[in-house]
Amino acid sequence: MSLKNRPLVGGAAAAGAFLLSLILKLVFGWTLGVFLLVFFLLIALGSGAYLLHLFRMRKTQREVKLAGDQSGVFNMEELASQAPGEIEKLQAKWKSGVQTLSGSQLKERGDPIYVLPWYALLGRSGGGKSTAVRNCQVPTPFSGLPALDEIAPTQNLDWWFLDSAVILDTTGRYCFPEDGDQTRHEWQALIQLLCATRRNEPLNGVIVAVPVDDLKNRNLETLAEDGKKIRRRINALMNASGMDFPVYLMITKADLLDGFADFFSLVPDKVREQVLGLMNKEAARKAGAPEFFQSGFHGLIERLRRLRLSILMDVKNERTADRVFLFPEELESLQAPLEAVLKTLFAENPYENTPFFRGLFLASARQQGRPLSSFLARYQAEDVLEPQTPRTDSFFLKDFFGQTLQRDRSLSGATRQARDWQSHAWSVGLVGWAALCLLLCVQLTFSFGLNWSIINTAAPEFKAGVPPTQDIEKKINALGNMNKSVTGIYDRNHKSFMPRLGLYQSMDAEKTLRNRYVNEFESQFLKPVDEIIARNIDAALARGTEPAAPAPAPAPEKPQVADFRGKQDRTKPVETPATPPPASTPSPALDRQIQLILDRLLLLKHRLDDPADMDLGDFKPKPDYAFWLSNALPEAREGMALNMGHAYIGYLLWQADESRIKQETRNLTALLARILSDRKVGLNWMIDRVNRMEDVPPVTYGPFWWDNDLGGIENGDIKVEPAFTAKGWREKIEPALKRLQTFAADPEQFRKMREEFERTYWERCQDQWERFLTHIQVGEKLWPRPVNRLEFAPKVLGSGSPYARVLETARDQLQPLFESGHKPRPWADLIRTYGRLQSPPYQTAYMAWLKKSKADAEKPGFFERAQEIAKGAVGGDDKEFQIKEDELEAIKLFVDFDDKLGLLARTLRDKEKCYEAVKAAFEEEKPTSASVSPVLKANWDRERLQELIGKQDPEEKPFWLMFEQPLRFGWKLQLDVTAQILQDHWEKDVLSEVSDLEGWRKMEALLYGKDPKAFVFVRGPAAPFLIKNKEGGYTPTTFMDLGVPFSTAFLDMLEGGKRSKQQLSASDEGEISVYMESMPTDVNPGAKAGVNRTAVQLRCGKDVQLMEHFNFPMEQTFLWKPNECKEVVIEFEAGDAAVEKEYSGFKAFAQFLSDVAGGNATYQVQDMVKTRGDIAKEGITAITIKFKKLRGQEPVLKFLEYTPTEVAQSIIKEEAR
Repeated sequence: MSLKNRPLVGGAAAAGAFLLSLILKLVFGWTLGVFLLVFFLLIALGSGAYLLHLFRMRKTQREVKLAGDQSGVFNMEELASQAPGEIEKLQAKWKSGVQTLSGSQLKERGDPIYVLPWYALLGRSGGGKSTAVRNCQVPTPFSGLPALDEIAPTQNLDWWFLDSAVILDTTGRYCFPEDGDQTRHEWQALIQLLCATRRNEPLNGVIVAVPVDDLKNRNLETLAEDGKKIRRRINALMNASGMDFPVYLMITKADLLDGFADFFSLVPDKVREQVLGLMNKEAARKAGAPEFFQSGFHGLIERLRRLRLSILMDVKNERTADRVFLFPEELESLQAPLEAVLKTLFAENPYENTPFFRGLFLASARQQGRPLSSFLARYQAEDVLEPQTPRTDSFFLKDFFGQTLQRDRSLSGATRQARDWQSHAWSVGLVGWAALCLLLCVQLTFSFGLNWSIINTAAPEFKAGVPPTQDIEKKINALGNMNKSVTGIYDRNHKSFMPRLGLYQSMDAEKTLRNRYVNEFESQFLKPVDEIIARNIDAALARGTEPAAPAPAPAPEKPQVADFRGKQDRTKPVETPATPPPASTPSPALDRQIQLILDRLLLLKHRLDDPADMDLGDFKPKPDYAFWLSNALPEAREGMALNMGHAYIGYLLWQADESRIKQETRNLTALLARILSDRKVGLNWMIDRVNRMEDVPPVTYGPFWWDNDLGGIENGDIKVEPAFTAKGWREKIEPALKRLQTFAADPEQFRKMREEFERTYWERCQDQWERFLTHIQVGEKLWPRPVNRLEFAPKVLGSGSPYARVLETARDQLQPLFESGHKPRPWADLIRTYGRLQSPPYQTAYMAWLKKSKADAEKPGFFERAQEIAKGAVGGDDKEFQIKEDELEAIKLFVDFDDKLGLLARTLRDKEKCYEAVKAAFEEEKPTSASVSPVLKANWDRERLQELIGKQDPEEKPFWLMFEQPLRFGWKLQLDVTAQILQDHWEKDVLSEVSDLEGWRKMEALLYGKDPKAFVFVRGPAAPFLIKNKEGGYTPTTFMDLGVPFSTAFLDMLEGGKRSKQQLSASDEGEISVYMESMPTDVNPGAKAGVNRTAVQLRCGKDVQLMEHFNFPMEQTFLWKPNECKEVVIEFEAGDAAVEKEYSGFKAFAQFLSDVAGGNATYQVQDMVKTRGDIAKEGITAITIKFKKLRGQEPVLKFLEYTPTEVAQSIIKEEAR
């Protein structure tokens, strides 16, 4: 950004700040004061940000210029990594020099680093730089300097501490590098050290040493290139330091110019201490160094020519006179080489600052070597020159180092870019300071206004105060208004971002009002209401009922939602738990009083522990303010309770006297102790309280049976109450016990009370879980039909089985019991064992053992090695982890059991495999490797587990039911599938064969003939599934108390057929003789006439056996054959009318005998067939046939009893279809 554009940009920024402040004022409704404050803050922040931008930009420019076009490394650590050895040496040399300065007497004159000017000495190695400084004759405070002939070449940097200046003698490698990047990195490190040490004035000038022999012996192009290299180093110094300093061109080894030593040896010593050369006195003139040199160098030569005339008069030696005479011309011969150096050293370009050429200076620190002569070289007669006699005379050095450098310190200053940056920074800073001053004035005004407005705002509420009335509602409203006022004052005092500038009157007013509010709340509400609460509790404890304070008005009715927590189903009898709850349970209102006291105590404790917490209203749990207020105001509305809660929080926040909070804590603790010491209360109220909570759900059967509703199924509503879940204990009861412990007045008494409560609690908890586990199988009633059960069998028998999930749930839910130290019941202990064996360490150990056991299971000491493998599998360093042989075997059995259940589920998909599996289960006594019955194998695994980890204790049953029930479920399904297969066989092989037969022929083919179909079936497909009983019939073969569900009709048919066949087999050739002696036949009373003839016919095919009598005794023996005698006809005659009673079928005779078994049988005329006339005209409506004796009828009657009436169409029960 150019300077001419910066005012425009600044004005635009100020306009933008004004516009932004105005928009914010309109959006948020700020006052004019806040608007001005934000505007000036934006101006100040903008100025600061711009200054920071300028600083960073300048720093970046320095780094970029320091790097030049050769390297981008600026960080000292990075540089050190590029050339570690040399840079470390350089740093050490630099540190030593700085420490020398810091420890010198210069500190009496100020900062030792800045007291004297610093100059850098640049030039080629061996160019006489160090010798010139060493022999400049300027005093130095340090002794022991090396002799001139002992000065070693500069390795990196040499410090020369003169009385007039500090000279930084640099190695020639820095200007004329020989090893590339390493030397460049050293040079950059030196510049960084210099800028870091002298930030305000890094350097006051640079002395460039050019020896005469270089000017004489090197061509002009080489000299010009040398000038460029030195210029790059000077530019780096200027850019990095931001300094514009003079550059001195010193011609060293001037004694090598033939005649120099002779010429100036003739001048006085005082003259030789002065400077010889050109001095550019126009410090503001930064360009035109070559032009200045041309004009000034010519004048120097002319002055020397005039001087030689006066000097030659004193020369006696002719050879010396020649050298003195030719010296001006010898010096003049250096003009062209010097111009070549100056043109590149001080070249002007638009991209870089041009160094200030301070002057050209000739000097000689010692005289040695062969002189160089341009005049003799022209005639190739240089050989006549003899080497100089070595001397250590100092020519033209003392005043240069002693006066000129010290005097020129003021010539160094900031570069043009640095001056522009400083000027702009001052301008921006001035604007910023002006904005801050104006902001200060505005802020003072607004601070006064803030104090005034805050004090006036609070006045009305506190002027009114709390009305002198017994109306609690009015007191609450007044206290609420006062609290809002104090809160408003606090918010405006502490949340205002404007500084106070010493005006704190509103803070003092806030303190006064806070104290007044605290006193009013305590005296007008807190103490009176707490006294009422104490009286209500005392009255409730004395009566053993709930306190006199009524509960809050019921909330509006909500939509009815099924919620059975803590409620009994009145439609069904409730089972009495093994461990009944305490006889006396505190009322819900007293429960709420206890909870209120606990919540208040927790809130008070937090207030004492963290007085600085201003978010006290967010502390959880919050006291039940509605119930608290209802003690004094039963008809309190919800809004009043909320207002009262805010007022109480305000009371705690503004209470500065902690002793009053501690006193409230002591009062509540004493009240709590009075409640808990009552035997009717104890701690059991917590269980009822948790059961009423909405956020703690009970454990029900629904989630285990895929969220089906089991409420309509018997025992389907059994649940574990919320209080006896892990969440109920860990999140509700246990924290409450800890709180009570914290606030117990008598810790020892409470400890005993807690122990008794926990003992009863864990017993009740186990009662509920035992009942829940025992009835988990109620979910199976969701699928009454086999087809439905087959659909869900993979779920019931798989890894997500309800039984497996309820076991995992019980394990997790009973974890607090296991951690409590209370002895679990046998079934609960087995659940803990099961959970441990299912944990990752044991499962990992089992897998390692299983892999190893395949190869080494039979070798001695296997289990010892398996334990080591198991320990290694879980980390190897856990000394507490131990696994036993029985535990590894138990894990294996659990895994095998699950596998067998899975196999059982798969067999249900194939009816034939299922049939074979059930058949094998009944035929095999023990499972073998070849067994196809997964039920048999799974049951064996279960029995082995009971022996391995169980104790054969009946109380273990709830645990083992989780394994027995899914097995029974799958086994029953297999039996149902098998029953369906048998039904198919029955229909195909039996029913279809007798479907065309009727009567006795069908029954004979089915039960009585040769190879009867029913018994062929029994001996064939159904043989494994039926067993003869003592009565001669058949019963289903059972395993696990379950067998194929044969229908009762089928079993009765088999038994009847068997027994009736036995009766027939006992008679002679299948005939049964029955003797009958008749008596006169009777009719109904009132009849006009009687029966004069009775005839009984037994029709056996073509053969008819007849017994006929005319009301006289008659005897007859009937021969009955079931396969032939299929009709009995009884004929009654009365005058000319006659009727018949007929029995038909192979049971006809048996049925007749059954009817007259008592010696007579009465028949209604209307039920008989009229053969002639109308017997009813004689008034006969009923006829009774009588027999005096019956003998031999028992086999026929048993045949009637045993023989099935009809063929069983379905041999399996309805529920198995």
